[in-house]
Amino acid sequence: MRKEVDAAVMALLRAPFGCEFIRGASGTQGRWRIHDANDDAIASVSPLEEGYARLIVESLNEHFSRTGRSRPVVEPTWEDRVDRWSEAIKAAFPTRSGSHEQYGQAMEMIHNRHSKGELVALINYLLVEIKKGKER
Repeated sequence: MRKEVDAAVMALLRAPFGCEFIRGASGTQGRWRIHDANDDAIASVSPLEEGYARLIVESLNEHFSRTGRSRPVVEPTWEDRVDRWSEAIKAAFPTRSGSHEQYGQAMEMIHNRHSKGELVALINYLLVEIKKGKER
């Protein structure tokens, strides 16, 4: 089972790979972020493990050059998926709802976050606040 999962993950990655040091917030340590050519994060390691991060990158690049696979089996799509919230999201758009102030605030909140993890944390925060409001 583990080999099947690893093969599926490897099929989605795109060479060449790289790593970069991400500085932590003031007072916190940074980390080495390992990513593929699509800039999708694969892993991160402590700031003291630069050699380990670079070894992972080197191994991944060697694997892909050896196997000849530098493109994913499944091409990534950049289009948004239609889900159960899609219609409600369209209905809330300012030209339909008149909520221009909230839209501006949403743009600012999104602008301040650059990773999917931070966007997920933002949505989670908003959902928690909505739930608190409904419970009052």
